[in-house]
Amino acid sequence: MAYGVTLSAEMDGTDRVLTWTFVGAPAVHYVYRQFNGGTWSLIHTVSDPLSPESYPDTGVYWTNTVFGYQIRDATGVISNTVLVGRYSDTLTETVNTLDSVTTSATASPYSYTDTVTVTCQDIATTAVDDEVPTDYVDEVTETVTCTDTVVTSIVTPQNYSYYLGSSNGMVYAYNRDEHGDNGVAINSYWKSKRLDFSDTHPQLMSTWKTISHVQVTYVDKGEATVTLSVSSDGGVSWKSMVKTFGSGTGKVADKSFYFWKTGRFFNFKIANNSSSEDFQWIRLTAHFMPQAEQFATA
Repeated sequence: MAYGVTLSAEMDGTDRVLTWTFVGAPAVHYVYRQFNGGTWSLIHTVSDPLSPESYPDTGVYWTNTVFGYQIRDATGVISNTVLVGRYSDTLTETVNTLDSVTTSATASPYSYTDTVTVTCQDIATTAVDDEVPTDYVDEVTETVTCTDTVVTSIVTPQNYSYYLGSSNGMVYAYNRDEHGDNGVAINSYWKSKRLDFSDTHPQLMSTWKTISHVQVTYVDKGEATVTLSVSSDGGVSWKSMVKTFGSGTGKVADKSFYFWKTGRFFNFKIANNSSSEDFQWIRLTAHFMPQAEQFATA
């Protein structure tokens, strides 16, 4: 063989363009075509060996077909075999994503918004008819904005009130803005049980005591008149002292009432009789001096 041929092919739209190069002196030659490994068929004759060394294979638009090409002369195949295919691809995608749940709330303004980023993966599969499918994996990152509404439970304050009982058995609702009964002064007081201080000083159970003074601890809500009384005969008679004090500082303070009263048992009473004053007492502290042991004289 005095010559040879190098054949190549490329797609131009739906056409296949063949080009070749001779090595040695060219002669009359022929272009053959094959479909999907079948029979070879003559499709073009180059009678002038010096004509352009190319040929466009047009008019055949089959898809999913492997086209084979050869250059031959009278003696047989003188070129390499070139395979060119046209394919119609079927593309399917599988997308995995995250379900979202929407919750509503009715307790405004107790709500807020969360933004969540969700990553989705797309998987694309390309199939070529009866040929072996080729899988292509495309990883696509998508940003999904989710708005969450948070339900907040609110515990409301208990609806309760204070009530006051009267000496005649009536019950009245308490109102901190009221200081009297329809403009009439209320005689408010607290009275102790009968005391001999033996609960804290058991050694003084059968002795006389002399009260020197009584200390009142209070919250200074404003000027108020206070009557402090002491009884040594079970409340039959009282020794009383009246003082007006307070300036509205809101602080805890003390005020002393001085007595000089001797006895074995004592009752204490603190009172306010007003239709306009605001007061709060915290504690009464009795200061006394132990005396001689008590004994019967008759």
